[in-house]
Amino acid sequence: MSLKLSYPERTNLYLTNLNNKSKIEVLIPDGVLKCNESNEDFYINVIQFNTFHNFYHVIQDYNNNFNIIIDNDTIINCSIPEGNINAYTIREYINNHNILKNHIYIVYDKLKNIFEFQKISDNSLQLEIINAHTLLGFSKTESIINLPCTSSKPVNVMAITNVFLHLEPGYDLNINDGNLDNHKGEIVQSNSIILSLPVNQMYNNMVVYNNEDGGNSFMFKCNRQETISSLCVSIRDQYYQLIPNFPDCHLILQFSKKLKDDKYGTILNKILDYITKISLIISYYFLGSGNL
Repeated sequence: MSLKLSYPERTNLYLTNLNNKSKIEVLIPDGVLKCNESNEDFYINVIQFNTFHNFYHVIQDYNNNFNIIIDNDTIINCSIPEGNINAYTIREYINNHNILKNHIYIVYDKLKNIFEFQKISDNSLQLEIINAHTLLGFSKTESIINLPCTSSKPVNVMAITNVFLHLEPGYDLNINDGNLDNHKGEIVQSNSIILSLPVNQMYNNMVVYNNEDGGNSFMFKCNRQETISSLCVSIRDQYYQLIPNFPDCHLILQFSKKLKDDKYGTILNKILDYITKISLIISYYFLGSGNL
């Protein structure tokens, strides 16, 4: 039995992030998004999302920080240059650093796309990765590494591979469809992701999701079933981190009010369906017997 829409059937909410923020926070006037809690449910569906792929993949304090620890005592704080860089930029930054150049020399293996961290001093050296794992070629589980060493994974300077839209807690709107992810660790946990979009366009092209066929892949039942007066959508990466200084983006959310299923009516409809099928079988049997 399909869900029946109530009136007004749908309300579209057109949203834009202001001032390159990573969160879209809005207040909704009372009564604009309201349903009858006794017999209606709210559903949310992402109709459209678009943004320019002109955001930096290396961002200050987001994914470019690491330390070099000398003789377990002296800590050298390092920040890979912000922007859209390549592996050679990282190599030149470390090899020309006014302090590191006296202790470390790195070689970039182009065929394997990895770094070789070589020592050129007699000091004890450790690499402490703060958040620059992908840029240096290490996994998220690696933090303190003794030098010399080699990258354990290929270097990845395109750090943001996916954009996820989350409904932030603490507002009227959340979903209760039991979505799960493992972005915070090995154990899957519940989330409020309403859209997952790969960054699969070249730089300065549009990254777009359009629900052109009216599909329900990103349609979810809301847990707020009377009045929705506030919501917040955050823009995060594949590791659940907010993407800083996210460029202008546009989002269309569609709210649908649907009549709740009447469980007694559903049972009666099933009984009626069974009776109809039995009647057809009996009719076929007697009609078939009469033709013999």
